[in-house]
This record gives sequence, structure tokens and C-alpha cells, in this order.
Amino acid sequence: MADDRAIEQFKSEYLRFQDYLRECIQKFDWQSFEGADLSGLDLSGFDLSGVNLAGADLRYIDLSDCDLSDGNFAKADLTEADLSGADLSGATLTETNLTEADLSEADLSTADLFAANLTEADLAEADLSEANLSNANLTEADFSETDLTDAKLDGANTTETDFEGAIGLEEEGDEAAE
Repeated sequence: MADDRAIEQFKSEYLRFQDYLRECIQKFDWQSFEGADLSGLDLSGFDLSGVNLAGADLRYIDLSDCDLSDGNFAKADLTEADLSGADLSGATLTETNLTEADLSEADLSTADLFAANLTEADLAEADLSEANLSNANLTEADFSETDLTDAKLDGANTTETDFEGAIGLEEEGDEAAE
């Protein structure tokens, strides 16, 4: 049986480490993280607006509730990443691998997801208004209750994509969803 005091001490040290990491992140020149391997890190809740992580290995990373607005994630690998509740408005995600990523309730308005791989991604209740999803792979992705107002879906693969309750789909997009 676990010692309650030891558990509390562990939690306290973990929170102290998270605070230290937040301070360090504020000091970094984010340009230096292009192509970096940050897989598996927990950066949830951080303000990383304008971050450049193009080509980075971000598999299994926790970026939930982060401000990632206007960031560059072109050609990054975000396989199984947690981006739930994150602000990715205006972000560049061209040719990004988001296979099985959690983007539920994320703000992806005006984001560029051209040719991104969103196979089995969860985008339930996300905001993709004015986003570019042209030529993206949306196979088996969950877009339920998602705002797709004025989103571009030209050439997107929507095989078995769930658009139930999505808003802003044009008739042509509705046919593709069936």
C-alpha cells in the first residue's frame, strides 16, 4: 500500500518541476526546436504561440489547452498527440501527421491543414471554420459537432468520416460524408 506522505511529496515535486519547465520554455528561442524530438513530453497549458516545430517528432506529446496559435507544425509527426482544447488558430499544419490525435474542442480556425493526415483523429466539437483541409486524409476521423463553416475540403479523403452534427458543410461536403 502506498504511503500517503510519499504520494503527496511526489505530487509536489512534479508540480514544482512543471513550474520550472514553464520558466525554461519562456526563455527558449523556439526557432531552435525545428526538427527536434520532443515526443512524449507534457507541455499542457503552456503559451507556445508562434512556436516553430516544423518537422519535429511530437508523437504522444501532451499539448492540451496550449496556445499554439500561428505556430508552424509543417511536416511534424503528431501521431497520438493530445491537442484537446488547444488554440491552433492560424497554425500551419501542412503535410502534418495527426493520425489518432486528439483535437477535440480545439480551435483550428483559419489553420492550414493542406495534405495533413488526420486518419482516426478526434476533432469532435472543434472549430475548423475557414480552415484549409484540401487534399487531407480524413479517413475514419470524428468531426461530430465540428464547425466547418467556410472550410476547404477539396480533394480530401472522407472515407468513413463522421460528420454527424457538423455545421457549415456544403451540399457537396455532405455527400462526401455519406
